[in-house]
Amino acid sequence: MRKRIITGIIMAILLAGCQKAQFDYAYPKRAKVKSDGYIIACHRLTNQSKNYSEIKKIFETDPLLEMDRILGMELQSTGLFQDIRRISSSPQKNGSVGMEQTTDFLLCCSLENIRWEAPKYKKSLPGPEDFLSPRLLKGEFGTLDLTDFWTQFFFLKIFFKAKDRIEEACEKTEVCGGAGMHVRLRDCRSGQILIDKSYASRYSEQRMKIDCASSTAKAKVIGKALKMVMKDFKEDLINSVEKRKCYVQVSKDDSE
Repeated sequence: MRKRIITGIIMAILLAGCQKAQFDYAYPKRAKVKSDGYIIACHRLTNQSKNYSEIKKIFETDPLLEMDRILGMELQSTGLFQDIRRISSSPQKNGSVGMEQTTDFLLCCSLENIRWEAPKYKKSLPGPEDFLSPRLLKGEFGTLDLTDFWTQFFFLKIFFKAKDRIEEACEKTEVCGGAGMHVRLRDCRSGQILIDKSYASRYSEQRMKIDCASSTAKAKVIGKALKMVMKDFKEDLINSVEKRKCYVQVSKDDSE
């Protein structure tokens, strides 16, 4: 039984970080829309992050598409909008021309930063090259005689080396995720810019070294950081829409 456990741990170490992960995010529930809900037009999320190609390798699907879907879900969760119209073209291609007459707000968002890091972690995660000789990895050995003394000594050496590395790999270290997004919200009726701001957040947690570089660990801290960005943005969005509503109501009363 003990041999099986040790073997399982070694295999987990060797396979750590090899598999891609799903996007890890606390998806919001759709809120009931108020009777006087607004109409918002929203450009597709664009990417401005320099290291996006590296982050993309973590996930099974394109994370930018998933984050764009999350943005729509977060807008629905506010209960402010009866209709969310997605614009396929980028903001620079005038995809919003003519929409001012039929929508209340125009939203443009760009991903400025997305990352993960383990600041105090030096790559001590053992791989096959830590346990096996280069000749064995390349398949240069023929059939191994397990009854031979030197063969048994060779595998014992591998076992004790692996044991020390496993103990080190089970120590905990800090893993961090970061996300940044720029938001520009315009009132289509008045032309006023309600939000023109960059949001950024950083999330950290303690994980074992054996797991801190895995795709699932990276996906989790990135998802947590993105959730914090969305939370801050939604607070500003709700406040801006409510202020706009009060301003329109006061203007209407004055005109009467």
